[in-house]
Amino acid sequence: GINAEYGIFNRTKKKLSPSMTSLKQPECFECHGTQFAEDHKSGDVICTRCATVLDSRMIDPGQEWRDFSDSDRTASRIGKVNPFVKDLSTTIGPMIVDGQKSKMPKWQARMLNNSDRNIINAFERLEHLASLLNLNENIKSKAKEIYKEFEDKRTKSTRYKKDPIVVSVLAMACKEENVPRSFKELSRETNLPEKDIRKEYKNLTDLLGRVATRTSAPDLVSRFCSKLKLEFKIEHDAIEVATKAGEFVEGKSPSSIAAASILIVSKLANSRRHEREIAEAATISATTIRNVYKELLPFQDKILPGHYTHRLDN
Repeated sequence: GINAEYGIFNRTKKKLSPSMTSLKQPECFECHGTQFAEDHKSGDVICTRCATVLDSRMIDPGQEWRDFSDSDRTASRIGKVNPFVKDLSTTIGPMIVDGQKSKMPKWQARMLNNSDRNIINAFERLEHLASLLNLNENIKSKAKEIYKEFEDKRTKSTRYKKDPIVVSVLAMACKEENVPRSFKELSRETNLPEKDIRKEYKNLTDLLGRVATRTSAPDLVSRFCSKLKLEFKIEHDAIEVATKAGEFVEGKSPSSIAAASILIVSKLANSRRHEREIAEAATISATTIRNVYKELLPFQDKILPGHYTHRLDN
């Protein structure tokens, strides 16, 4: 709204009468209307009844620059704040000035030291790979903290592959946020060799002093069930099965144990999911799930929750 105590003028600087300035709601000096519109582009206050301009040259509260590019991104003089960069805390993003691409981002890049430049480039790659994996902001923030720690501790002689190290950082962030991803799944989603991700993950844990714990089958059950849109009861029971199943099968991956546990419980609960569906959710082959499933069938009395009285045939 427009407050009369600011003093409203027309283009000829005709001032409002003293009686009008004492009112809470100002009136137009031409038609005494009380409804006004603000044109932020021209900075005018206009009476909606008679179109008289009551005030001009108002301060525009919007962005300082306009954007004439084809993108939907809002124009701004500054970019995002990057708290992980020492020399410059603000990253200047791509922008269009006078119809041409600005060179300011390139100039800023030249001012950065190697460490800060590596961090900025890694964060851009991290954002891209995180979007492929559908990771949330908490995981991305944790991954940036881990990568910053890696950049601070590594030496000039440290050798690493750029994309696999970023994926291994994301894997560590997922594990620390209690939403672990298997190396096989990360490899499949990012089109990177699994052995490269594993190697960089081991190097990362050694450098940062982390304990390289193996992802457990129960940790994976919840995410697989979420992908399959299974009920919470099935998820809960499958976690219990996966927790006990490790004692009876040796040399099997956590993903295969988790998937086989879901297959057993879903069949007993009459919420059948085909092996191919579970295999797709777990990013492993249906044959692998079937083999682990058959190995677990003889131990149903020991791994199933007590309320399951029915047993599956071998």
